[in-house]
Amino acid sequence: MPIGTERTSKDEARVGRREVAGPVELGDYPVREYIAAMTREMSQMARWTGDEKLACALDIAADIAETGAKQAQARKSA
Repeated sequence: MPIGTERTSKDEARVGRREVAGPVELGDYPVREYIAAMTREMSQMARWTGDEKLACALDIAADIAETGAKQAQARKSA
C-alpha cells in the first residue's frame, strides 16, 4: 500500500455510515457540459506540448459532448 493511503478504523467507520438520500436525477448534473469543458482544456494542454493529434481527438470528444448536451436541453425544453 502506498505511503499515506493507509486507512484507519475511523475511516472505515465513516465509510460504513454513508447515507443515501435517494435516487439521483441525472438532469441535476451538467455532466456533458463538464466533460466538454474539461476536454477543451485538455485539448489546449495537448497543443501546448505539441501533440496536435491528441488535441484534435480531444476537440472531437468535446464536440460530441456539447452536441449531446444541446440535444438533451432541447428535449428538456420541449
